Amino acid sequence: MDFESSDFSGGFDSLLTLVLSHRYLLKCQPKLKSNHYITTIVLLLDDYDFKEEFRMFPESFRAILARIENHSIFYAEGTRNQAPPELQLKVTLR
Repeated sequence: MDFESSDFSGGFDSLLTLVLSHRYLLKCQPKLKSNHYITTIVLLLDDYDFKEEFRMFPESFRAILARIENHSIFYAEGTRNQAPPELQLKVTLR
């Protein structure tokens, strides 16, 4: 197929216009999140399982959390509420 032909070029131009006029080609699907796991199940983990899950012992986790939890980035003002610093750190480490 000749890419320079007017039939192909016209179809490509209309497709390009369509793509550029829409932010998403497909409707966005919400991603399921499990707050239950982090807020409930993780609390039941022993030290070994906690280390397997987050790659550090609970004492190290608490030490890091103590150093960062009062930082203003965790309390940014916006239209959506942020998760607590502890939850954000756990999600990051997972």
